[in-house]
Amino acid sequence: MRQAELRIRPIGVVRREGDTGVVHIDPGFRDAMLEPEEFSHVHVAWWADRYDNDEARSILRCKPPHATGAPER
Repeated sequence: MRQAELRIRPIGVVRREGDTGVVHIDPGFRDAMLEPEEFSHVHVAWWADRYDNDEARSILRCKPPHATGAPER
């Protein structure tokens, strides 16, 4: 069986503003956000763009960054 390729296209950015992160959606995608005020949460899939290289993409397991004493997964 051939494996499907997943392509991800950014539709905005997350920026730190003071003590919070703010999601800025590109104007061409704003109409897809139907009544966001009706929801308590929004799921954001993000990619750390400064780590977009072959070395970072080859890492399959890592230690969770905020789990003190947790084993590598």
